[in-house]
Amino acid sequence: MTAKGLLGTILLGVAAGVAIGILVAPEKGKFNKKVSDKTHDLEEKLKGKLKTQTEKFDDLADMLESGIEDFKGKVDKLSDKLQSKLA
Repeated sequence: MTAKGLLGTILLGVAAGVAIGILVAPEKGKFNKKVSDKTHDLEEKLKGKLKTQTEKFDDLADMLESGIEDFKGKVDKLSDKLQSKLA
């Protein structure tokens, strides 16, 4: 193949690639909007899950705090009973 034939083949390939790209490419902005919408949806889902998990964590912390207070009260009562029996 001569240099002229090779150059012609390359130019033909580039032209075909450009034509296919134009035909296959999404409308301008449509792809970006789709990506933006999906990203926003994902962000909202993650915010919802984070809020739910934060609320669950807060509930668990409240339960633990309450349980600890109850345990302290029981220990104090037992301690008082033990001291009164030892005195």
